[in-house]
Amino acid sequence: MRIALRTSGGRGEYELAGQQGTVHASDLFGREMSYEITPEIIIPGRAVAIVTEKQGKPRIRLQEQETTTHFYRLLAAILLLPKPKRELKLTHGALVLRRDSCSMTAINMDVSTKTSSGVVLHPTDVLVENGDNRKQQVSVVERMGRIFRLTSAAQEASSKPARC
Repeated sequence: MRIALRTSGGRGEYELAGQQGTVHASDLFGREMSYEITPEIIIPGRAVAIVTEKQGKPRIRLQEQETTTHFYRLLAAILLLPKPKRELKLTHGALVLRRDSCSMTAINMDVSTKTSSGVVLHPTDVLVENGDNRKQQVSVVERMGRIFRLTSAAQEASSKPARC
């Protein structure tokens, strides 16, 4: 299963797509989504996958637009990745992982828990690409492992970090 960017001529929109075993994305429509970063860290998404009334397309809609953001932005921040854009056609460059030069086009997910009112999704890997058709796959587990090792090393360091 994945959260996928669907370009719609301008600013892209995200949808829940695919399946995991016998669970199809459509089985999760209308359920509040949460995201499991680690078994101890579960973030409420304040979002629901729906089918749009006008066009009948599956889209992810935020419940509180003023106080929350889409998961792709949260995940980029958690993984210490550059800020992605939703406008894929406006992203260019030889390097994919640069600020405002990439889009997170797919977040592969596993369904951790499903109830009648909610679903907990666990991101496994991310596809980042730009308008020049350059792509880079990022493993969530590997990236989180690096971040944890760096954090641990920084906590154990005897000297203070340099100031800029």
